[in-house]
Amino acid sequence: MVSGQAWHWVDPSVGPRKAATILAPGGRLAIFWNRGRHDSPTKAAFDEVYLSLAPALVKESVPLGNMPPDHAGDMAAIAATRLFAPCQQRTYVWAQRYSRDEWLDQLGTHSDHIALEPEHLATLLRAVGSAIDRLGGSITVHYETQLISAERTDDSTAPN
Repeated sequence: MVSGQAWHWVDPSVGPRKAATILAPGGRLAIFWNRGRHDSPTKAAFDEVYLSLAPALVKESVPLGNMPPDHAGDMAAIAATRLFAPCQQRTYVWAQRYSRDEWLDQLGTHSDHIALEPEHLATLLRAVGSAIDRLGGSITVHYETQLISAERTDDSTAPN
């Protein structure tokens, strides 16, 4: 069972136990999050655009080493069911290059952008596109994927 980018919406007192009821012994629960950051020139160009057109959407730059949120609560909730082997946590670092159009297509799916009035969003996307053009027509986003996984144990081995 996989949850990508969505486990934070799951009630920790219900979700892990529900996952255990769906999984057979030996099955695996895998939950992951992707966090990305822009390099300094891209962030500076985007900050200029966002500060003038959508200041509420300006986000602080977070260095990769400080990116992992604390998932101790998620792991504790899974462990509390006593229906999973101990959680394993892994981090994967990677980068993705986006063309101007690819990045603009992705921005249109972000909830904070979708919430903007259509004309405001169109103006913002044109300005972001122009910034990418000035940066050479593409950008690279540096990602960190954090994965928590746990194997479903046999009910007969779980304490009551």
